[in-house]
Amino acid sequence: MSSLTRQALIVSGSRFLNQGLMVISPIILVRLLSVEEFGAYRAFLLYTTLVGNLAAFSLANSLLYFIGLQPQGAWGYVKRIVLSLVVTSTLAVIGFVVVNAVLPEPLMREHLWPCVLYVLFYVNVDFWEFLWLAQKNPTAVFGYTAGRLLLRITVVIAAATLTRNVEVIVWSLVVLEGVRVLASLYWWRRLAAGNDTEPLKVSWREQLEFCVPSGLAVFVTTLNSSLGGVFINQTLGEEALAQFVVGGYVLMIVYPFRNSISDVMLPEMASLAGQSRNAWLPLWQRSIVLFAILLLPLSILLGRYAELFITTVFSDKYRGAEVVFQMHCILLALSCFDVALALRAINRTRSLIVANFVCIAANIGAMMVLVPVFGSGGAGAALVFSSLVGLAYLLRVLAGLQGLTMGELLPGRRLGQVLLAAAVATLCVLPPFWTESFGLLGAIAAGLLFGLVFVAGLKVLKVDEAAWLLQMVGSRFGLTRRTT
Repeated sequence: MSSLTRQALIVSGSRFLNQGLMVISPIILVRLLSVEEFGAYRAFLLYTTLVGNLAAFSLANSLLYFIGLQPQGAWGYVKRIVLSLVVTSTLAVIGFVVVNAVLPEPLMREHLWPCVLYVLFYVNVDFWEFLWLAQKNPTAVFGYTAGRLLLRITVVIAAATLTRNVEVIVWSLVVLEGVRVLASLYWWRRLAAGNDTEPLKVSWREQLEFCVPSGLAVFVTTLNSSLGGVFINQTLGEEALAQFVVGGYVLMIVYPFRNSISDVMLPEMASLAGQSRNAWLPLWQRSIVLFAILLLPLSILLGRYAELFITTVFSDKYRGAEVVFQMHCILLALSCFDVALALRAINRTRSLIVANFVCIAANIGAMMVLVPVFGSGGAGAALVFSSLVGLAYLLRVLAGLQGLTMGELLPGRRLGQVLLAAAVATLCVLPPFWTESFGLLGAIAAGLLFGLVFVAGLKVLKVDEAAWLLQMVGSRFGLTRRTT
């Protein structure tokens, strides 16, 4: 567990830092561009993300599983991934161009071809992060992801500062990714030379059987989360899209933190699942409680001070994003239940596809009712509703596959203790005088008081994961002596 903890800390710290850097970009861009121009830029990123996820198909992510099974075959699996990405990315962009052409109202007009080139460059020969994670080299992951993101931010901000032109910003990103794919191609061929001769234990068919359901699930998940933005962009315009995107930035900051821990845990859970039917369950249950301890307070505090956060970080122009922001805070709390991690660990990823189609149906139905009445806030509420439906479905499927009751599957007692501690701490931040009298400083003081009461509540209730987390953090900073 200590080795996993170290990897999780480094990788999650890397991704958290990366997302922090990524948030710097929009904070600056909203002040350099008008709301409509920022909306146009975000529309480009919306469709490139959607098509890019389909093109990537979660193929590189599968290295975590297969290299975990056969470490000596790493470069052989990488070669398969690179070849597969060429095929999937080509099919994805062709499909997008066709769909864009046949729709009565095109998804993209001005930036269609930059979008196509960007997706091709961004997706191909991009496996390094998962290769190094599978090889337990989190320091390399930190350097690669942070360096890549820092270059992106520098290019975007420089282009925006010098030109204030969305077209220039978009093409600058395309050129940057073109340079990256050439550099990655060079280093891949150099490092893999003579090292990909290990016979692979897993056939192409077996690898595809793992990747296809998982890839479809990731794409459909992205489609579900992007539907609100697409719907708003097509019906309400780019200004409304800008408000909606700003409201969703809380997940952009935190999701990679959760996903990085999940990525570190997957090889270990897959190994445990191969030993006995439910050997992975205690580790997964512990992750749920740890996620709740870390993410639930953040969700409550951000939701409580949503307006202050939005206006302080993004300016008064984006005050309309408050309701969407609060809806995403609810999604942040729900993200504690990473059922997809468990299904990937036991190689039952096909259920993810069905679940995500269920989510899409629920999302579309809810948006049809809520968006005409509540605008972008309705799209956020629809996403929360569809996420609840999908979570309930996946939990039921996982329990059925493993022959468990819901009480046996979930750590109900420990989650209840965390919720009780959070509920008591929430009483501290409900009074409005914190911000009415002291503004931002009052919100910070209230947050610190919340944290102290929450930690005290966890200690009084004797939550095992909280005690372990405090011991681990204390030992890292020399505050406590680690027990053996």
